[in-house]
Amino acid sequence: MLKLLKKEFNNLSVTHKKICEFIINNPEDVVKMSISELAKFSGIKSESAIVRLYKKLKFNNFHEFRLNLAIEIAGKSFYHTYDDIVSADNVENVTKKIFKGAIKTLQENLHHVDYDSIEKAVKILSKAKRLILLGFATSGAIMQDVYIKFLRLGFECYYSLDPHINAIITSEPKKGDVVFAISHYGDTRDVVIPATNAKKTAKVIAITGYKNSPLSSIADVSINTISEELSIGTDAMISRIVQLILIDVLFINVALSRNPKIFRSLTKKRQSVSYLKY
Repeated sequence: MLKLLKKEFNNLSVTHKKICEFIINNPEDVVKMSISELAKFSGIKSESAIVRLYKKLKFNNFHEFRLNLAIEIAGKSFYHTYDDIVSADNVENVTKKIFKGAIKTLQENLHHVDYDSIEKAVKILSKAKRLILLGFATSGAIMQDVYIKFLRLGFECYYSLDPHINAIITSEPKKGDVVFAISHYGDTRDVVIPATNAKKTAKVIAITGYKNSPLSSIADVSINTISEELSIGTDAMISRIVQLILIDVLFINVALSRNPKIFRSLTKKRQSVSYLKY
């Protein structure tokens, strides 16, 4: 990516050269930016100019452009957070690096946690008549945990991995609906579009790693995570742990906010699946 930008530099317009100079000088920052942030910090203040640039370089969208840059930065590292994992690492080194990366990421997120956003999310969730859950791939695995937890609290929950069904249900949201969406990059169309459609009636809560992402910008409450991962090979491994912790935080706080009887309900639901165990 950086080689391509340097190679094409002299063939670009003055505006595109300015964008390229910023990317070349700040590649690790750029992979964490939304298209609007890149427009702002590069000084050109035009998202359309960035669109023209990545299309000129034969990329289909900004996400593809950014991921290719992330791959180049990560190089031969499979896992890039606070301490890279490389092919020469043995089992012990890999294990220690992953654990240490997770611990440091959790500590950093705890230091920067936005308690106001969490409190607002808890209030919205507590009053929800129905939860519509949106998340795919890695985020889909997290959303499955959300689905099970809030079912245990007695919520009417809706969750599907079929984007077409999600589009249908969010096309006519009901009063009291809350859309709960998770996307690390915050630019997954199958999450952002149905969440946007539902906003005419429903509240939207988001968990994302990019505070100026399309998902964050349309959410009533956006809880933002911090992760130093860059390599596409990691598929945001550490950020998943932070997301799971945040789900537990919301789950416990919502449970406490409802009423003391909720604990009897949780016990009853736990007993209802006891026959599945020896």
